[in-house]
Amino acid sequence: MSFVSTTTEKIDVLQTSEIGQLKHVIWGAITPFEFTLKDIPELIDVSLIHQVLHNRNRFIDIERASQQHFAFKQVLESHGVIVHEVKILGDTFSQYGPRDIGFVIDHVFIPARARRNYRQRELVGIRPIVDRLSKVAYLDYGHLEGGDVMLHDGIVLVGLSEESDLDGVDALRHLLHQQNIEREVIPIRFSHRGITHLDSKFNIVAPNTALIYPPSFEPESLKFLEQRFDFIVATREEALDVQINVVSLGDGKVVVKSSSDRLINQLEQKGLTVIPVDYDEVTPLGGSFRCTTLPLVRQ
Repeated sequence: MSFVSTTTEKIDVLQTSEIGQLKHVIWGAITPFEFTLKDIPELIDVSLIHQVLHNRNRFIDIERASQQHFAFKQVLESHGVIVHEVKILGDTFSQYGPRDIGFVIDHVFIPARARRNYRQRELVGIRPIVDRLSKVAYLDYGHLEGGDVMLHDGIVLVGLSEESDLDGVDALRHLLHQQNIEREVIPIRFSHRGITHLDSKFNIVAPNTALIYPPSFEPESLKFLEQRFDFIVATREEALDVQINVVSLGDGKVVVKSSSDRLINQLEQKGLTVIPVDYDEVTPLGGSFRCTTLPLVRQ
């Protein structure tokens, strides 16, 4: 049974946590893409060099990756999630990872302010969906991407990764004040460069439980997180393999890479229901299940 939405009905956006019941999500297909000379200046910069040094990326089999990614979409649909597909543009290669181009905080959808033009272009691909959302508000300066934003108990965690900055944090605080959203925005600092987004090193999977790779965090930020979460600690190899980047479907169900044997065992010991999905040909692109979903409604 398909839950893909083809209507033009309004969507009342809502997200108050990372673990509520997932109802509506944006998803984009993996499609072939050829880089051109105009893409090179954006791709080859100091930030990207740091990311390559601290992450495990490689060229992928597009057909196999696309099949695995589509199988994940079917898992979402089989759990009653309404999937809204992006319009494929053809001039950008990262539309399979819509998490970073927007996020919902409480009752407001906030488009990201990406520092890379090819990521900013992705917003064009979700315009028809954004036009249907109940409330949209825009950041007025700085840089902030959705992979760095997480909600928890009256706060918003924002990772200061290679793609988000303190100006973006300040802009988010201003926006939330304007929208009468009473959440404290907490910057999370890393111990080294090369962090693509917060959700590659930290991810909330239950009310007070999170996956984490502690060496990537500055002591003050790590202490802040330790005071609020029971950690499931990932190894360096698991972090490099993007195994932390799982996604919750709600009701204690978590989608996890089928090859994440040790973390699956740890999650099950916490009473969570693990839904394993083969994603080994997708994660070399630099993201996993959380990256490839943009929640619009969690209840």
